[in-house]
Amino acid sequence: MAVLWEQRKLVRELEDFENKELKRLHQQKHERIPLFFVGDTKFWVLENKLLRAMMQKYQKEETDVAYIRNWKNLLRTCIANKFVIDQPNPHFREPENLTDALDDDKSSLRLIRVGADKGTELLNKRYFWCKYIPETLKPVEQIGVQIIISLLTAVVTTLLALATLTSGEPDGKENVVIYVNDPQAEVSTTTE
Repeated sequence: MAVLWEQRKLVRELEDFENKELKRLHQQKHERIPLFFVGDTKFWVLENKLLRAMMQKYQKEETDVAYIRNWKNLLRTCIANKFVIDQPNPHFREPENLTDALDDDKSSLRLIRVGADKGTELLNKRYFWCKYIPETLKPVEQIGVQIIISLLTAVVTTLLALATLTSGEPDGKENVVIYVNDPQAEVSTTTE
């Protein structure tokens, strides 16, 4: 469950970063990019750029190895669940061939973007609460159903027992039948 929240947070950050980069590119060009192009563009983000932006936002140091490793693992789970789509970075160079370690274009292993199908579902509140949360809470859901069924069974059994205890006969007499632990030890009383 906690992983799902973190995945949603990462996908939301990726979507915001994509939008900021598209806006920056749109404003950077001397002639504006047509709006239909901006809306339909499949914009790929370098994973290191997103990581740097998130580290800056959450005030993390570049030496915070635990945060970076957790982020990379979370990104891998998002890719495995198809919330994020990736492709190899054609400009990637192995660390020993890098001249500038801060060159995100050459140091990013892959390009990423929000998955058009599952990624947008995860960001949509209705899908998130109606599809993904119940999937992660299957055991809790089953326990809830069992509790409701047992409560309804108890209520119906009690109502049936009360109905049989106070059933009136046509002659105005009421029968009360009490069962003790032994079913053969039946006590019948008749009141007038």
